[in-house]
Amino acid sequence: AGVEELIIAQLGDEIENYLHGEGSRVETQQSSAKQIVGVTKLIVKFVNKLSDYFRIKYFSIDGNHSRTNANYKLSVDGETWTEVHREIMSITFENSDVVEIIDEDSPHHKIMNIDGTNIMCVHGHRHQLKNETTLATTSVNHNTDLDILLGGHYHSYRVTEVGNDKYQVITGSIKGSDSFSEKIGKSSTRSQVLIVVYPEREFDIRQVKM
Repeated sequence: AGVEELIIAQLGDEIENYLHGEGSRVETQQSSAKQIVGVTKLIVKFVNKLSDYFRIKYFSIDGNHSRTNANYKLSVDGETWTEVHREIMSITFENSDVVEIIDEDSPHHKIMNIDGTNIMCVHGHRHQLKNETTLATTSVNHNTDLDILLGGHYHSYRVTEVGNDKYQVITGSIKGSDSFSEKIGKSSTRSQVLIVVYPEREFDIRQVKM
């Protein structure tokens, strides 16, 4: 049998916002409100298209770009533009038979057991995904034997094996490089991560270039 169900994890940074100052807003030429509405419309179209072929589960994790306050020290936890996105997605698909908007464990993470494989999804600004001990530490903190810790944040694809069939995975960005990434020497190709999970804790981690 082929793939019947897709779980789509939106890992944050849907919008630019003020994180890198006024320059990023000038580049987008849109307010944060218009950005989140526009991005959500695109994701709705994407999910609808996929739902012609698969059952869909969808959830969103808060990123640092989506904070309503650029200063993280003054930001109220959970006060993000991602919450607006979640509500629009929930309303849009509330009567769907094939698309289910599922809850996160917290605004910052979700742990899933898929056919025996434990995957934790985060954005990455709260987890040191380039530190090879993070999966082990996170497993202890959440009392779960994690197989994969999946995040974004760095906008550059990376897979690191940190134990016996244990991986920390950083997905690329749909956006790819921009003037800010080029300025700091962090350019990368546009890509996403696809994880195909099989029974009995077997899985493939793939980069999908765009």
